[in-house]
Amino acid sequence: MSPTRRLLLLPFWLAVVLAVLGDVITFVPGAEREWFLVVAGLSASGLLIPKAAYRISAVVLVVLALAAAYSEF
Repeated sequence: MSPTRRLLLLPFWLAVVLAVLGDVITFVPGAEREWFLVVAGLSASGLLIPKAAYRISAVVLVVLALAAAYSEF
């Protein structure tokens, strides 16, 4: 695997880890919006990865993160 691909995969996998942590931990009221906006921003970097599977999963993660950020539950 080339160093460029490794560099592109790092923020994507960081977004995946932060998304899982965001589902598990509890937040101060209102803090989950910023958390999941960061996740959405990091997962958008997955759109630069040349493999189609990563691009599709990045789009899914962006949509799920934005839905979690703006849901009022």
